[in-house]
Amino acid sequence: ARTMRNDVGLLKLAEAVRIRPVKVATAADSKRYGKGTRATVVGWGAVDRDLTMPTRLRKGTIRLLGNAACADRWGRQFQARSMICGGSTVTDTCVGDSGGPLLVRDKRKRWLLLGTTSFGANACDPSVDSVYVRVSAVRGWIQRVGGLAPKRR
Repeated sequence: ARTMRNDVGLLKLAEAVRIRPVKVATAADSKRYGKGTRATVVGWGAVDRDLTMPTRLRKGTIRLLGNAACADRWGRQFQARSMICGGSTVTDTCVGDSGGPLLVRDKRKRWLLLGTTSFGANACDPSVDSVYVRVSAVRGWIQRVGGLAPKRR
């Protein structure tokens, strides 16, 4: 692909599962949780530059950056309407984390899915911020494809 825009997919399960649902961010949520927001990333991806894979699910905390900082780092690859970026000097997403959640806590302390892991530095370097799909930008698609869109009359 020429671009990583809309780097998302959905899985349809053959059987229902019992889970606690997480709210998918709206455009208003995306604006509310911007630059400086602490977010949680979760995944099964590599834990170091040697691409050592974990034996348990991992999570870390990052801070979101503003669109200008993301564009400075990633150039034309970064598209603010459909992407978010953030990082930390201690933790980062890496190979194998793609598609995993970028979560924030709302004011009622419930998890909110703000993004999904898309791409980052080839060396899985925590000093280089990673990029996430802005799920509010694909929320309508998620609702339509997932059969969650309101029925038209």
